[in-house]
Amino acid sequence: METMRWVRNQLSSPAIGISYTEVAPNFAPTKDGSRQEIDCKGPLPLAQDQWLAFEQLSAVDWFRRLWTFQEIVLANQEASIVRLGDDEMLLNRFIEATLFICFNKWSASQPFFVDLARHTIDIKVFCNKAVSGRNAELIGRDNTDWAFLLPATKFYDCSDIRDKLYALRGFLEPDTARSIPVDYTKSARQILASACVSHLKQRRNLQFLELCNSTISPSWVVDLQKPLGLLQLFSNASARSAASARLIKTGLLEVAGVPCDEICNSIMDLPPREDYELLEDYITNVLKVFRNLTGKDYFYRDDKCLNELIAMVTFGNLLDHSTLRTESTPSWTTISLEIGRQMIRQWITGNAISDDYFSIPYNHRSAVATACTITRHGALVCVPLDSCDGDIIVTLLGLSSNLVLRPQPEDGSYKVVGPCYHPGFSDGQALLGDDFHGWEKLWCINTWTLAFWKEGEPLSFSDPRLDGVPLPIGHEQYQELFSVAQALSGPGSTKMLYCINLIHGGVLEAIFAFLIWSLPGCFGMFGLSIGVSNIGDTLPRAVYALLSGLNAATVGIIALAAVELSDKAITDQPTRLVLSITAAAGMLYNALWYFPALIVAGGCCIVIYDYRWLHRPVRAVKNTILRVRRGRPTGNENTQGAENGTGNVNSSTVALREQESTEQRDGEPRVVPQEYRLNFSWKSGTAIIAVFLVSFIVVIVLRATLTDAPLLYKLFANLYLAGTIIFGGGPVVIPLLREYIVAEGWVTPRDFLIGLAIAQAFPGPNFNFAVFLGGLTAANNGYPAIAGALIAYLGIFVPGMVLVHGTMGVWGVLRSRRWVKSAVRGINAGAVGLIYTAVYRIWQVGYIDQGFQSGKSLADDPWWVVVTATAFVGGRFFGVAPPLAILLGASLGLLRYGIVTA
Repeated sequence: METMRWVRNQLSSPAIGISYTEVAPNFAPTKDGSRQEIDCKGPLPLAQDQWLAFEQLSAVDWFRRLWTFQEIVLANQEASIVRLGDDEMLLNRFIEATLFICFNKWSASQPFFVDLARHTIDIKVFCNKAVSGRNAELIGRDNTDWAFLLPATKFYDCSDIRDKLYALRGFLEPDTARSIPVDYTKSARQILASACVSHLKQRRNLQFLELCNSTISPSWVVDLQKPLGLLQLFSNASARSAASARLIKTGLLEVAGVPCDEICNSIMDLPPREDYELLEDYITNVLKVFRNLTGKDYFYRDDKCLNELIAMVTFGNLLDHSTLRTESTPSWTTISLEIGRQMIRQWITGNAISDDYFSIPYNHRSAVATACTITRHGALVCVPLDSCDGDIIVTLLGLSSNLVLRPQPEDGSYKVVGPCYHPGFSDGQALLGDDFHGWEKLWCINTWTLAFWKEGEPLSFSDPRLDGVPLPIGHEQYQELFSVAQALSGPGSTKMLYCINLIHGGVLEAIFAFLIWSLPGCFGMFGLSIGVSNIGDTLPRAVYALLSGLNAATVGIIALAAVELSDKAITDQPTRLVLSITAAAGMLYNALWYFPALIVAGGCCIVIYDYRWLHRPVRAVKNTILRVRRGRPTGNENTQGAENGTGNVNSSTVALREQESTEQRDGEPRVVPQEYRLNFSWKSGTAIIAVFLVSFIVVIVLRATLTDAPLLYKLFANLYLAGTIIFGGGPVVIPLLREYIVAEGWVTPRDFLIGLAIAQAFPGPNFNFAVFLGGLTAANNGYPAIAGALIAYLGIFVPGMVLVHGTMGVWGVLRSRRWVKSAVRGINAGAVGLIYTAVYRIWQVGYIDQGFQSGKSLADDPWWVVVTATAFVGGRFFGVAPPLAILLGASLGLLRYGIVTA
């Protein structure tokens, strides 16, 4: 018997065959899966289009469907909906029913179908029948049976089929539990397969076993490559230890610093009846628990409220909070509501006998009632009874339940002891709650230290500047933040730092981190603007040589940044082409609108390519031209044409495979654990972006219409525009600032080059160069230099910070959109292409001396070519830091002056 098999008829229309249980009299198949008008008591056909989407989802690689439904939950913070035909149902209902149908043990002579679109009663009937069959199946079954273990997994906070199946690992006998190798990257499929193979072989579920043993992992396999954290069990550990929990007695683990009310929703176990002198006091206390569970303050012992409680127990909501994890699921659907109400009333009053009502949750005589007890040290967590000192609690990304593992000294592997659970646990957040305690101070100190480093390129996990800094995000979310920061305008590293602190501590912490990151360099550039505004028209030749050497080294550093960023931005041939064309186009023309138009065009091109909108028209035109050139084919040419036709078919197949590959790559969602998610709605993010766009339009319209606008307003408007359209970070800001400041006549080319040369040796983001230009503009035109510097600081930084703040809210909704990811790829490629434009522009004006203070090409003197090459090669192949390369360039400039004058 196959528990799940896929059937295709001659018309290649999909249908799904699933073995049935005791609900078979209500559900039966039709041969072709066609629609029929039938009575609800007769056979219900499965419509062809209803399972088409399900089949397509199951056919793709595991990483594409891994978080398909969870993305909806994470983005909208609402219950996920599965749509089948014209009907819809909650995802957890669908998963629960499908799990039972797919993994039951009952043999069948015919498969099981249901037509949800033609159901004459309600979509819930489908789930009710499946749950009823499951509960009926549990009667009289052995506790080690797979079908019994499956509903038992509901006690884990699992939201995915993958999690439920993997959670079964904790219920296996110790002698059947397999070891988890230390190298998680090679064991994800092996662990699940070894845990389930004995059960699945009996059922001949070939599809499931094939997925477990194939080169890809099924969607329900937990990603063991992403361990979030480990806690070592020591009975003598300090009660407030941030890295350890305390095993206070067998089966009970005390986690320091995690208050009970933060992780168990204030749910408490029913107290023993004998602790209350008055029955009414006991009943009042019990009803408080039920009010907590139902979320309603008007829960009483009337029939309506008890019916609601029975419904909750039927569908598992109440049992999710039960601390008694070894009881079987109550079969409320097999008894009448009247009997159920009577049982609950007896239970509430404490008169029920536990042995007679074993299926009722919250057995107040349970030995694990202390699992929800709060202590002065922290919260208590239930661990397997055979846990001992030295065992490790591992929290895995994608696995909601924590596992207790035991190191095996003989081979360095880990053995599964069992699960670690507690009501309210989510993504292991409670166990990790105190691990990051005290990181805020360390982060602030290191942020201040980072402010005195040169930006160079966006932060990475391997950046030496982050040594010893515990980042409060995971690698997956870091990659996501990196894409957002690169796709938006503004300084890349500054936006990354802002987002990391926004996730951890909120808006105030993010602003504070931004200020201590940017202000040191800002103050330095402001002081430089005052100094440059007071120098004469000419400078000593030694100073010109020094500045030329700095400019030459700067060109080498920016070129190195362009090459390294190109390696990351170029993911395929289309992005390589977009980068090259953008770089070339940026060198050929200058305009305020030109650079943002190039970047937007790059994003559009990649979207068009990924969606294959032009492939078919281009292929049709190509084939038409070939036919016209060949004319009428002869017999031999017909044969050749047939061969070419085959080649075209093969080419189409290859193109289709490439398209599927692209879809799979771009469709891979990001896994964002609960503790890393930003409590920030998409509506708030959209509102912030909308307000900014309105302000941007107002500023630009006033700038264009007011002919006699004050100089400082023109300065603010130009820098506000520059801060909005600068994609690609610091290297791109240089040519745009030259266009928006020098071209206006506010700053001379000589002063621009002086500031540019010295700015490369200053700490902080390159955007601080705008502060120098703003202060110099104000000083040259009779205004206080500090006013121009402040206006420039706000104008250049505010757009990027506001946009990235708003995008953090809407990115959760947009991240799963394929066209967004395609556009991001094109925008990144175009922004990196503009860095080569910056290299060319600075190269053309980097050489300054008496007689040509506006600058000329560095190629006019081979010495500067050598300096540029030295800076590039030193950083690329010998690890020379940018500050050291700039100092080396200045030294070589002075060396040239000494040689020439001698």
